[in-house]
Parts: sequence; C-alpha cells; structure tokens
Amino acid sequence: MIGPRFERNPGLTASERILAELADRSFLKLWTYANPFKERNRELTDLIVVFGDDVLLFSDKGGAYPDSGDPVVDWRRYFRSAIANSARQIRTAEQWIRQFPDRVYLDVRCETPLPLALPPVDRLRVHRICVAPAATDAARQRAQQTGLAIMPEIIDDARPYAVGQVTGCRGWVHVFDEDTMSVVLPALSTASDFIAYLRAKEDLIATGGLHYAPSEKDLLAIYLLNERAFPRGEGPLDVPQGSWDALAAHPQFQMAQALNRRGDLWDRLIERITDAIVQGNAVMGNDIEMADFEKVVRCMAAEDRFDRRVLSGAVLERAQRAVGRAISSILPSQANPAVGYVLLIKDHDIGTAYEEYREVRRMEMLLRVQAAAVARPDLTTIMGLALDAPNGRGGSEDFIYLDAAAATLEERAEWAAMRRERRYFIEGVVEENRVTEDEYPNLL
Repeated sequence: MIGPRFERNPGLTASERILAELADRSFLKLWTYANPFKERNRELTDLIVVFGDDVLLFSDKGGAYPDSGDPVVDWRRYFRSAIANSARQIRTAEQWIRQFPDRVYLDVRCETPLPLALPPVDRLRVHRICVAPAATDAARQRAQQTGLAIMPEIIDDARPYAVGQVTGCRGWVHVFDEDTMSVVLPALSTASDFIAYLRAKEDLIATGGLHYAPSEKDLLAIYLLNERAFPRGEGPLDVPQGSWDALAAHPQFQMAQALNRRGDLWDRLIERITDAIVQGNAVMGNDIEMADFEKVVRCMAAEDRFDRRVLSGAVLERAQRAVGRAISSILPSQANPAVGYVLLIKDHDIGTAYEEYREVRRMEMLLRVQAAAVARPDLTTIMGLALDAPNGRGGSEDFIYLDAAAATLEERAEWAAMRRERRYFIEGVVEENRVTEDEYPNLL
C-alpha cells in the first residue's frame, strides 16, 4: 500500500454536506468534489462535478427564508442572498476555470490539485446550478405552489417564487430548491442521466420552447414521459401542474424505479476499483496516472441508470450460473457501441490457494479480452471484469482495459492464434444472448 493519492472534502456546512452526499450517490466520488479552492483561502464554488467535457458548478448560499410579512420584499431579499449570490459565485468560478483550468485545488492551502483534468475551453460545457433549499416551504406555504416555478421570460426577482434569467451569467442558471434536489437527483441518478436532462432543458429554453413550468419536478416528468426529450409543438411548452405527482404514482414508474436499484451493482464495481486506486491498495495499477485511470473507468460510468440495470442484471444472472464452473461473456455497452465489457466469473477451488487462483483468473481475463478484440473487431475499447462466483470463498475483482484501436497487426495475429487455440469466443462454440428489456415494464 502506497497511501491515498488525495483527500476529498465532505462539505463545510450541513447544507453543503447534504449536497455532497447526494452528488456522490448520483455522480460517484471520482467525479464529485465539495468546496474546491482557486487560491489560498479562496473557495472556487461549493461543489464541482467534472465528467468528460461537462462541468457542473453548484453553489449553495441559501439560508433561512425572510419573514417580514411582505411576500414581495421577502422574495427579493431571499433572491439576493440565495440565488443572486450563488449565481455570482458560479460566474466567477466559470471565469476562473476558463482562464486557469490547472489551478483548481482540493485544499485551502492549494497544495492538492483537482485530480481530474478540466476539458479544453473549446470543448468545455458548463452547467450552472444554484441551490436554494428554503424556497420550497416558502412557495408552498405562502403561494400554494409545489416549488419554484420556471418562467424563462422573467428576469431576476421580478416575480415571487419563480425563476428565469439571472443577470450576469453567461447562460441559463438552474435553481434547485429542496424538493428539486430530493426528486431530480434520485430520478436522474447517474452523471449521464443528469447531464442529458440539463442539456435538453437548456436547449429547450435557449430556443424559446418553454413558457411555464410550475416546478422543476413537473418539468422533469414531461421529459421522462416523452422518452427523455421535451415535446416540441407549435408554441412554447406549458407544463401542467401535478405532472410529477401523476408520474410518481404510476405503477409502471414505481416498478421501474425498483428495478433500477439493481443497477447499484454497477455503481459498486466502479466505486470499488476507484477506491482501491485512490487509496493506493490495489493489487496492481497503483502507479497509473489519475487522468489515465479516470478515462478508463469513465467508460463504465458513462452508462446511464437503465443501462446499468441491464448490465447488472447480466452480471447477476451469470454469477448464479458460475457456481462450480467458469462463465465468460461479451457484454455490449449501452452507451457506446464501440465499447464492450468482457465478463469472467470463476468459482474458486478450495484446494487452490486464493492468490494462485486469482493470478490464473487475471491471466485468463487478459487473454479473453484479447480474444474479444478479434471476435469483435468493431470494438475499439474493451474492459474486462473478473469476479468470484457467489460461493462465499472469495471476494475480489480484477479490471483490465484494452485500447483495441491501438493494437498492431502483429498483436492481432497473435491474439487470433491464441483465440483459436483456447477456443475463446469462437463462432459455433460461443452462445450469444441478446437481452431485451423495457425501461418501464408492462404490468398487464
């Protein structure tokens, strides 16, 4: 063990810690950092998420909601303290990362740089999120709203309990109240899902496609019901109030949410390999550069929640069949047709020392990944996952990454010969199963 590469902040305030915990569960820890700094004792923002070319900047400045007796005055005060103040922090953070992408740090002394490289400016996509928790109860109790309404035509604090354009920011600023955070992040519980929603919403607003939404969660319901897109009609969209409540109460949606929890297995695999590399206690790979490792594991993290559900189901099904034998499969990525996963699940023979068995398993995994590159020449990236059968006699994972596109003709010839010799993924021998699953199961 060589020791941890870096330490992550848990969040400085109670509200920031809640935000960080929600973000960790949705985006996973390698891509989520609370309270980064730009200079000594100068915080960049409250939370940053870096996932490929997308950077999410969160700012949580919301305190208690004022109570002067005048709803207009109270809203304006809260808007200034919570939303405008957050937007200002986000604006300056965005300016900083565009100018100084290599000067973002995890600690107050600016000694530990952000372990992920920010994307080049020409590819950078920034998503701006203000968190205003106290607005939820105020909107409910004082205006009988389900949350903050979204009205793109209004500017700043022009209408109580409604958000639109925030002066001074380069693009749209998403304002999430407490209800939004508790609904949207669990419903869009991967970086891919959440970013796709933000981009679709930003495009809808930028093109004049939204007139009014009674709350963020109602807007989300329309997006989910329209197969993760926004309907485009003759005029701007008016979202019916209660859209989210109707969707959340539907049995098919509830069943899909329950089935999606199966995808947590994929999350755990990502977190286990990440934690081993960050802590420096992996059996192999502790010397890999963090930027290189992130690109590798981002292949797995790019799968959305439904895709993770399908992949996790395939792993679990094969694990049950692997007791007393070995099972190997090529699983297609749902996010990228050029990516494939080679799964190897073996049963540890109790008569063999575990480390000896694991070394044999690791070598077999490497050979199977190389064979898969020959069997599936359309795959440019192949990731191998070697696991123990669920027999209680072991508990380890090995991960192998192959850049198949970089292989030479000589290497491919060697792999082809090995594949024929060992009969890995040979036509007529391999069993091919195509899994078809609906995101929302038919309950009839």
